[in-house]
Amino acid sequence: KSFITIEDLAKLRVVGDPQMSPDRTRVIFTVKDSDLEKNKYITHLWMYDSKSRAATQFTFGDASESSPRWSSDGKHLAFLRNKDKRTQIWRVDANGGEASQVTNMPEGSIGEVRWSRDGMRFAFTYRPAHEDWTRDAAKKREESGKSNPPRVITRARYRADGIGFVEEHTHVWVCDAR
Repeated sequence: KSFITIEDLAKLRVVGDPQMSPDRTRVIFTVKDSDLEKNKYITHLWMYDSKSRAATQFTFGDASESSPRWSSDGKHLAFLRNKDKRTQIWRVDANGGEASQVTNMPEGSIGEVRWSRDGMRFAFTYRPAHEDWTRDAAKKREESGKSNPPRVITRARYRADGIGFVEEHTHVWVCDAR
């Protein structure tokens, strides 16, 4: 008998969020891998092509990507990329190439991303980080030797699983897709 080790668990890959292309010939999806050396997970986009019947890695690098979405004409993809601990919306040609950053939102949480029918805009949800809990505020407190401020709870639903404290409201934003 052998026991499961941490190395065995690190070999597991988690596949998720499959999105079928408008012409139904390709599927973009996420694959989450473990990086034991860096002690973190990293998620990249993969593409399955029904013609070649092959799945290939679509994005690379140290940043994690999630929530891929096809433009209505199938020529572009929008996705979320977490780079330097900030998540932004990125856009890339569906046939590959360099992705370009579309948004430059302040620290917070970007959620659902949807293309407009004409492919010219994105609608997305965004919840800003409370000013007391940004990385800059935490760094200033650490440098000055101050402790964290108290959290003032004013409503019954103040925390959510997978999110943590919910001190700011989520809003719908619209931006140019280019």
